[in-house]
Amino acid sequence: NCLIHSPAGEYAQGIDISFGFDVAPSIVEDCTVVGGREGIVTHFANAHVEDNRVSGTTLRGLTLTEMSMAMVEGNEVTDALGVGIFCGDYSECEIDDNSVHGIRPDRASGDTTRMGVGILAHYNAKAVLGDNEVSDSPGGTRAVLGAEISRSD
Repeated sequence: NCLIHSPAGEYAQGIDISFGFDVAPSIVEDCTVVGGREGIVTHFANAHVEDNRVSGTTLRGLTLTEMSMAMVEGNEVTDALGVGIFCGDYSECEIDDNSVHGIRPDRASGDTTRMGVGILAHYNAKAVLGDNEVSDSPGGTRAVLGAEISRSD
């Protein structure tokens, strides 16, 4: 139930949960994050990221990386530059019932994985996708560099 608006600094992140893999899952719920490089990010953590609104980020909306185990459910990600929801670096992510809209291509980066991708599984990550809505995001949903995407029923 938090509000983070326009965090200062070029590399600022809205919410960062790092190195908590050996404790009970962290919960980020019902927060609004506007701006920043990444809206909500986990590194080597167990996390439940639920019912949040993230918009206007300059790198990624939601980032789950460095072997995180994450449940990402009921979030709304809009107007991010590059990537909406990112599951990377050996992480295991359940991504269900999220709305991802208007993810803009980052043409200046020259990185083909940042061309308006709604949901991206990257570098040996495993993402299980449920009922997500991805629209106005030209890169769609992708898996690269040994990552896997499967669909839940």
